[in-house]
Amino acid sequence: MSTKFLTSLFIFSMIGITGYCQSKKKQIEVLNSKLDSLNHIVSNERFSNSELTKELNDSIKLYKINFKTLQTKNTILESDNKRIKTELEKLIADLQNKTQEIERLRNQNIMIQDSLLTLKEANLKIPNFEDSLDDCWEDVPLVDTLLFSNNKKKYIMPIDSIEFLSGSNCAEINYSEDKQTVITTQSIQCSFRNGRTKTFKNDLGPQNGEYYNSFMRYTYYGSIQEIDYYLLMKENPFFFDYLLIDRENGNEINLCSMPILSNNKKYLICHSSGFCEGLNLQIFKVMGNGKINPIKFEFNCEWGPEKINFQGDNELLIRKTIDCPVHRYGKLTLN
Repeated sequence: MSTKFLTSLFIFSMIGITGYCQSKKKQIEVLNSKLDSLNHIVSNERFSNSELTKELNDSIKLYKINFKTLQTKNTILESDNKRIKTELEKLIADLQNKTQEIERLRNQNIMIQDSLLTLKEANLKIPNFEDSLDDCWEDVPLVDTLLFSNNKKKYIMPIDSIEFLSGSNCAEINYSEDKQTVITTQSIQCSFRNGRTKTFKNDLGPQNGEYYNSFMRYTYYGSIQEIDYYLLMKENPFFFDYLLIDRENGNEINLCSMPILSNNKKYLICHSSGFCEGLNLQIFKVMGNGKINPIKFEFNCEWGPEKINFQGDNELLIRKTIDCPVHRYGKLTLN
């Protein structure tokens, strides 16, 4: 009885185990099928990613080639810019040298004329002005009167050529470069201590082959060491004049000529033998802080100052643009 029971129990157990094993086998087959499907998907993704990676690598290589080409072009442009800047600086230096040489030759020619005039006066034995009044220009006064802004009158008194030639020339004006000033062929940009900048643009090209009335060119001389100003020359087809620019705030002062400095460096003088926007003689007082104050007066003389020498601390010796020996030279006392 117990043996049959055990045998039956064993048979039923084996049947259960067999059914369970068959179920697990089917699950493994399903899992294997899913694994094969996943492997196929992974394989396709790997192939797709491989193609994409290849395209990206090709793009990177192309970008590297283009970048290298741009670097080469940039190097060439930098070299061209340096060459152009060097040539421009050389041209500016040549212009300044030629301007100085012209001024030197002009002064030399004036000195020769003065010497000839002195010899002529000596040969004519003219001891003073009264002896030559008969040869005087009647329409030109012997003494010129300047009316200053404080209604004070000063007089340009006559002197002879000997006294004029005994005067001293101007003091040397020294210039220094300013690294903040940007100079190109198109413009000059000046920077000021108040944080502002000012650009002076050149206008060099003709239009349609016609005479270009709006031509304008600026030349940068530098920063004047004796006063707190930049100096620029401004040219157009009809005249050229100069600009003093305050390094503090950019305020401009128009000058009728290249400025000269008195020997004691107390006065800055500009003079023009022609007409420069109505200005023939400009006098500025040099202040202790490097600024200048204009000494304003009415200049209504029938002549222009051709050359100026200095005598003492406050006397201007003037040679006028007239040939009359009586009126040719004068002296103006500033104080």
